[in-house]
Amino acid sequence: MREKPQNERNSDLLEKINAFGSILMHTTSVKDSVWAVTDNVIENLGYTDCIIYLINDDGELYQCAAYGNKNPTAQEIKNPIKLKIGEGICGHVALTGIGEIIADTSKDHRYTVDDKSRYSEITVPVLSDGNVIGIIDSEHPEKGYFSDHDLIILNTIASMLSLKISQTKAIDELGIHENKRLNELIISNTEKQKQADKLALANKVLIEKNERLKEFTYIISHDIRKHSANLKLISEVIDSGDIEEKKIYYSMMVKSIDHLSMTVDYISEIVDIDKDSPIPEIEIYLADFVDKITESFTIKTPDITIQNSIPKGINLKVKAGYVNSIFENLISNAIQYKSGNNSSLVISAVETDKDIVLIFKDNGVGMDLEKIGNKLFNMYATFHGNKEAKGLGLFLVKKYIEALEWKITVASEVGKGTEFKILISKNHE
Repeated sequence: MREKPQNERNSDLLEKINAFGSILMHTTSVKDSVWAVTDNVIENLGYTDCIIYLINDDGELYQCAAYGNKNPTAQEIKNPIKLKIGEGICGHVALTGIGEIIADTSKDHRYTVDDKSRYSEITVPVLSDGNVIGIIDSEHPEKGYFSDHDLIILNTIASMLSLKISQTKAIDELGIHENKRLNELIISNTEKQKQADKLALANKVLIEKNERLKEFTYIISHDIRKHSANLKLISEVIDSGDIEEKKIYYSMMVKSIDHLSMTVDYISEIVDIDKDSPIPEIEIYLADFVDKITESFTIKTPDITIQNSIPKGINLKVKAGYVNSIFENLISNAIQYKSGNNSSLVISAVETDKDIVLIFKDNGVGMDLEKIGNKLFNMYATFHGNKEAKGLGLFLVKKYIEALEWKITVASEVGKGTEFKILISKNHE
């Protein structure tokens, strides 16, 4: 059995989950996704064996990816087997939907030998909408090898895999649906021009949906990483602080969990776009909305002042999740590139009869816009040599602003700070 301090286990968990998320978001098929788990995760966890099962149309578990003795060459499974639901430990977990750790398989009558007998086994379900769609199973020759920490990691990886599989299937189904529609459009020669117009529209819709689905994968990797970093910081302080400090940081942890839950809810709502349903809208009161957003940054902004100068009474009707991500990423950008201990960010707004202008002005390190040119909002673009920078925040801001039909401008001077202005036409609310 492997033992590590709580802080080290938490840090390992976040690092492994984030690394896997970055790899998983680039996969384009179910096959690539399951092999991404066995090829990139299992060895890093210190495991010697892993099998991933999916459920086929006959309701059987079949082996679709492997690590260890069962995988002699790239993406090949030696002597693959199938299990019925309820058969063996894997089949039992598929039946119950609850992960299990078996410390000594020699004492469990359900244990089924595949390539060779081993003493320890851990099995977790891959769940989609509450239904088991697959299994992640690992065995080890030592008794009592797996711990609850392994169960947490594998359950988290199983959840991420499930989301990616669901997304991939949605894209595939969307493509089949759109192809069917396009084939129907070209059957009749009597309405060629009308069909040509419909064809162009269908292609546009398909491209927009596919691009949106790709962007949501980046949101999962980028926005959730930010919230998990907050929780990691709080857990470290709680472990080392006194009772009164623990009470304060416990309250902060609750807020961070709420914001993480909000991000996941937004992602779930937006993924429904592929069903031809309109993007959900919410009405926000801008000043109150900014107050709630800035709460999530209090745990990591001891040396920067965030001032909300937005007048009361300004309200907007916006697409759910979009504005939340715009504000969080612009605030994060100001924090990441602050200068000294007297750093500040002022968020303000000006309303006229025709439009609303949102202003994010900081006194941070600034940047040379003439040198950066049109690369500022590019994906993975970073300009200050900051190893922590991912180059996704401003990319997401620009994408959301374009989707909302807003406009964004930036002014900046090295050593003096940066000012982002967002122009919102009331005709597009």
